[in-house]
Amino acid sequence: RPTNFSNATLKNILRSSKENNFELKITGCLICRGDFFFQFLEGPKEAVDELYNKILDDKRHFDIKKLRQKNVNARVFEFLYMEYEFDKNWMWSHDQVKNGTIHNLKSDEAMAIFEKLASEEEARQSEARKSKEEHEKREQMLAKRMAETKKSSASADY
Repeated sequence: RPTNFSNATLKNILRSSKENNFELKITGCLICRGDFFFQFLEGPKEAVDELYNKILDDKRHFDIKKLRQKNVNARVFEFLYMEYEFDKNWMWSHDQVKNGTIHNLKSDEAMAIFEKLASEEEARQSEARKSKEEHEKREQMLAKRMAETKKSSASADY
């Protein structure tokens, strides 16, 4: 659970986390709301363990609970060195959090939440790639038409 972080403090933490996590080959996701932080870390075991211990030692955090530690071959957040998510409409209400929903989460339930976020991010990135490709195709077609028009115009001048 977070203490009272200002937006500026949170942005600084996220910026430095992304830089450090890139170097350590740690990826993951941080879900942040005024009443909780919910974090997923993945990467080399030693690096993740060291980072987790650093979080435990940080006096700005309290009421920390590890839900899962598992060795796996594939990453959930392959290219996200610390993605930051605000409250999603399908997540818990403030009353649910206050009443202990997060503390009562099972490991598989927590994993399902992060897998859903990763799937949403993958779909968003796929859509962005598709949009970029379509834009590039339109630009190429326009450049080709302009070249043809210029060539046709030059031919008409002779």
